[in-house]
Amino acid sequence: MTFSTPSTVTSLETKGGSMTESEFLALEPRERDKVVGRELFGNEQWWKYTQDIRFAWQVVEKMREWDGCMNPEVEIRSDMGRWTCAIGFEAWAAISGEATADTAPLAICIAALKAKGVIE
Repeated sequence: MTFSTPSTVTSLETKGGSMTESEFLALEPRERDKVVGRELFGNEQWWKYTQDIRFAWQVVEKMREWDGCMNPEVEIRSDMGRWTCAIGFEAWAAISGEATADTAPLAICIAALKAKGVIE
């Protein structure tokens, strides 16, 4: 199953609430941002979460509210033009979400969606 405009919400619900990283990356940027808004913030308000570091940082701040887990450890690094984001929580021993992408905002959002169980 592929995800495309405008049926992203319906497709995710039909699939059981998760998608692969490849399916997420195949979405148009605006649709990716809607997925982030819906899954992490509970709305489909369109902010450029995957495109602008100012909005991506809101994703990092939002993680502080997840299930009472405080102080998420977020590591963001660049290597040869690619960005990696790794997210972990003090209460959890392992990394909860990790992603590498062409931009820091996209890597942050994918890692957060992985940590939340939205992206497999």
